[in-house]
Amino acid sequence: MASNPTQTVEVAPGHELRLAVPFGQALTIQCMAGYAEIAGFELADKIPYKLSGFLGAIYSHHGCKLDVSALRPLKTGPGAPKVDVDAPALPLHAVRDCNVTALANLNLRLDKLRSLAAKSVGQGATADIGPRIMVVGPRDSGKTTILKTLANYAVKGDWTPLFVDLNPDNPSVSISGTMAAMPVTHPLDPTSGQSLSSPATVAAGIAVHPLIFWYGYDQLVPPTGVMSDHAAFHYLSVARQIARAVDRKCELDANVRTAGCLVDTPGGLDADRVVELIRIFNATHVLVTGDADLLVALDQLAATDQLLVRPSPQAPLPTRVTVQAFPRVPGAHVRNAQTLKYAHIHRIREYFYGSPTASRGLGGLTPHNIAIPPTTMTVVRVDVEGGEETKAKGVEDGAKEKLGDGQKGASGDPMDVAQVEETATTPQGETAAQSGPVTADSPRERKLKLVPVTDGNLLVHSVLALSSVADSERGDADAMATRNVIGFVYVSDFNEKTKKLSMLIPFPGRLPKKNFLLGNVKWIELS
Repeated sequence: MASNPTQTVEVAPGHELRLAVPFGQALTIQCMAGYAEIAGFELADKIPYKLSGFLGAIYSHHGCKLDVSALRPLKTGPGAPKVDVDAPALPLHAVRDCNVTALANLNLRLDKLRSLAAKSVGQGATADIGPRIMVVGPRDSGKTTILKTLANYAVKGDWTPLFVDLNPDNPSVSISGTMAAMPVTHPLDPTSGQSLSSPATVAAGIAVHPLIFWYGYDQLVPPTGVMSDHAAFHYLSVARQIARAVDRKCELDANVRTAGCLVDTPGGLDADRVVELIRIFNATHVLVTGDADLLVALDQLAATDQLLVRPSPQAPLPTRVTVQAFPRVPGAHVRNAQTLKYAHIHRIREYFYGSPTASRGLGGLTPHNIAIPPTTMTVVRVDVEGGEETKAKGVEDGAKEKLGDGQKGASGDPMDVAQVEETATTPQGETAAQSGPVTADSPRERKLKLVPVTDGNLLVHSVLALSSVADSERGDADAMATRNVIGFVYVSDFNEKTKKLSMLIPFPGRLPKKNFLLGNVKWIELS
């Protein structure tokens, strides 16, 4: 029986080697000589890195030599994917068509702005505010890769930027249905799994506790391409709370304030929703990739001073937003529904079990099963009432019956100081025209509401988000819907005789709270 040998690939300066590794299979890469990086993460010399479910490129500024192994299944036995070990090795060629040079030049500009901000600490209310970068564009245009690269370059320069993930469809920090904010204190390792921060990476000390927020639905913009007003109201309510947390973190931490923010947005948003996000997060620089119409619309608003922000509440005058076209990541592919489904499944599994490909022993979690009667816990689903009747949360009519969703989080968050008690109906510093969809023609003003879920059978195969609200606030819709969460549980079964829910948690121990949020994200643990 023949075996696929390891291939040695020479990557010339300014070239990249693109790889597409399916889920369930893995390959190992080693940098044998020279310099190589993945989204700004430098590969150590002669250290093996295992990649699975990976769609990206290995770039070299000065040239390198890579050893790339053949594809192998992550597990063997029944249910393992079949890999033809006798198949010839796939040809691997490095290409020059890449945008890393543009990213490196952009990083130099951002470093200058951060340095100016750092030199101005204590000299004024707004002089030490670093750049706030937001990347917008269609799905699968490379927005997250751009921001990960900028984040890794910033960490190399001893900066600590905030990474803000506003994409509940395909999040990079946590599981589906979540939004998050996280200080980047360590390089973002692409081999640590599908999520940038998980219980395993936090326990290993290579990531900090993120601040995770629950949106609860894994399809923000439906296939029709039009987000419903109710979905937009819910989404922007959570986004405003994240923005308040970001402002609070910047106010208390000078290092984060001068380093600025990197804001990742979902694809498929129209210009009006993008403008709302820009104003909510006071983005000073907006990079538009892969959408000429959106670029023109934002550029016209900025040129006529209709797109102004205040990076600091103490700013005496608003700041004009800098809108810039940025090259689309050349190797970005449009992922099909199956790939997105596998990514969703792997994120949830990694939260409870760790990543099977992670280095430095990051796969060693100790998941634990517990049994809880539904009567001892509070489970609610967030909905929107008032305004025009529209489809809820951007999902199809039939999908509204899918009542299981979860979001990932971690306890002991250093950003918990940002848990303010303001409602999410109107953002600070915004006018009525800026604060969300106009509802003058609606029968009544939109507001968030909580729908109790008491039937244990409806919770089976759902991931529940554990809310951080106190028991005295669990009836407050704004607090439950927009406050950050502290962890997740997976409901595997409901026993009709004992009336208890079987739950999976990533670590043994007691649950700190019993107020849970439900959405539409499901997971079936097969093995």
